[in-house]
Amino acid sequence: MPTDHADSSTEIRVSPTLGANEFVIAARAAGETVHHMGFGEAPFPAPQRLVSALQANAHQKSYLSVRGVETSGPATPGTPRRGGPRSL
Repeated sequence: MPTDHADSSTEIRVSPTLGANEFVIAARAAGETVHHMGFGEAPFPAPQRLVSALQANAHQKSYLSVRGVETSGPATPGTPRRGGPRSL
């Protein structure tokens, strides 16, 4: 039996990402300064230290061991390791 979808009460919602984008567009139109990171891209330049590290290691394309990297330091300076190699 055919179903009439025109009478459906199902509502299509805007995705959170697109909703955030619409919010940013409206805020900018209102003259506000917005650093939009809703799509995962920061508008800030990458620190030179990061760029240099990526360039120096671009040739390394293999997956790391699940045990982590033995030579890595703590995730945050001044933070001790917890039980062995740091997992990435």
